[in-house]
Amino acid sequence: MIRWATDYFAAKEVDGPRASIEWLLTDALGLKRLDLYLQHDRPLRTAELDLMRERVRRRARHEPIAYILGFVDFLGCRIATDPRVLIPRPETEEWVEQLLEAHPRGGLRLLDVGTGSGCIAIACKKHRPDWEVHALDIRPDTLAAARANAEANGTDIRFHEGDLFSGRGWPAGPFDLIVSNPPYIPESQRSGLDPQVREHEPAEALFCTDVDAVYAALARHARTRLAPGGQLWAELNEDHNPLETGGLGPGWAGAAHRDYAGKARTMRVWITC
Repeated sequence: MIRWATDYFAAKEVDGPRASIEWLLTDALGLKRLDLYLQHDRPLRTAELDLMRERVRRRARHEPIAYILGFVDFLGCRIATDPRVLIPRPETEEWVEQLLEAHPRGGLRLLDVGTGSGCIAIACKKHRPDWEVHALDIRPDTLAAARANAEANGTDIRFHEGDLFSGRGWPAGPFDLIVSNPPYIPESQRSGLDPQVREHEPAEALFCTDVDAVYAALARHARTRLAPGGQLWAELNEDHNPLETGGLGPGWAGAAHRDYAGKARTMRVWITC
């Protein structure tokens, strides 16, 4: 199965062909990846073969593994994933961990703008249970997925239906922290992305026509809702830092944080005037 599927995925130009079949098999068989090789001569039962054939067909169409398995793990939380939500990335997990380390104290109010699967809000509430956490998204079906994830992880989060750009539906402040992983990939770059991203994940969570307009809207509405000394954390397009382009508008200061790969991944900013 591993040899056949690896060759099949490679012929279909699937990203990470061998890793793909290993992940699908370990989940289907309830094994660790090492067990695949310790038990390499184990026959697959009919039901297991049927399940794997369907999974291989889906992966060969470049469907993301997270949608096929139906979940990802994010900072100790199990997050259900399907095409209603953007798949949580390890890079996002990294900066949320940085945020939690930077704010160890309790009693804070946090708003997650464009919550998607709810992974950021859920992880923050899970690790800081005395925070008051709010989450906003524009699509009712996405909010339904986020609510289900919050309930499954035992986290009490207040959800709001609203729009990043117009400010509609944003809850009243003040918030100590506003966080966001907004749509920051220019439409002009869509065709160059891996098919598993551009053809399967929700476009409105990925793409925008004007990167600066996204950050300007986020800064504009955050300004009226941040508490004195509050901070805005937002994920960045590695090629477009609004602190350098002036995309946030006047009166903001802060810095970009680099991820483990050395790329500018997120910004932490605050109001100066």
